[in-house]
Amino acid sequence: MNIDLNAWNLLISASEAKIMRSSTKADENCLEKLWNSGRIFSDSQWQWFIQFVDLINELSVKCVEEIDAITINFRINEAVAECSDVPYPIKFNKWELDFEENECIKLYFDIFDDNDFSKNCTFICIVSWLEPRMFPRLLDCSNPSYLRGRRFDLWDCDLPFAYNFSRIFLGISFTQNEKIESTKKEEVEVHSVPCKIEYTGPANVKRYLLRDKLESGEEITTFRGRLLNGSIAEMPNDYKLFVAKECDGHGVLAGEERRFDVERVLSSFLLWEYDRPSSENSPIRRAINFINIAEDLAADD
Repeated sequence: MNIDLNAWNLLISASEAKIMRSSTKADENCLEKLWNSGRIFSDSQWQWFIQFVDLINELSVKCVEEIDAITINFRINEAVAECSDVPYPIKFNKWELDFEENECIKLYFDIFDDNDFSKNCTFICIVSWLEPRMFPRLLDCSNPSYLRGRRFDLWDCDLPFAYNFSRIFLGISFTQNEKIESTKKEEVEVHSVPCKIEYTGPANVKRYLLRDKLESGEEITTFRGRLLNGSIAEMPNDYKLFVAKECDGHGVLAGEERRFDVERVLSSFLLWEYDRPSSENSPIRRAINFINIAEDLAADD
């Protein structure tokens, strides 16, 4: 039996809660969850190790005869994290080990179609957790017609799994500007204004949008004679606001992939509203709250 160095380091750090967690974020140890052992590991580090070895011995009996050693590799956790970070209308559902292929995980996704609910379907793919950026070894969809016309040939093994999914299913790709890292410390503001402005290009907001700050922390200004009330809106945890610019010459033809350059990545923006103080009843704030509610409900499943 071989246990690699990463596994050993994890074993001796068990009391520090460094054990990989399951996709359900349950409190039980991931090994118990994955292998359905039914055991409850002891708080005792040594007792935990004894039970761990017992479990590995049980598993070795269930494996095919050609396998005379089991290597526990906790890179699975990293692979799941990368593959599950997919954008709407794709929603990551769950994952599990693929017992038919020892080096693979099975991922389940729900795909939504807001215009036609009958087209909603479940997507299953088997991915190597050693090389999660490679094209999936197996693709299965409950609605095969959904896969027609998809450009799977666009899959780029140098890009993250979730990025490739957005290219294929949304027809949209984003390229991160190399200057983002060096400009993170710059004071950059994004304003949400309740009107349509037909203009493309930089705006000298600090000079022309004169603002007064109230004791409550909110701001007021006027825009074309109308009073605006503004306040900072924070993005939910693990969510970011991307400021992107569409690349010239893309997205013109029907069905052509649209490409965007990500120029800024922010965690908050300034929300302006007409003739009323900002509140939780604002449509945008309610949308943000819905995200938080959805995350809480998903964590309870």
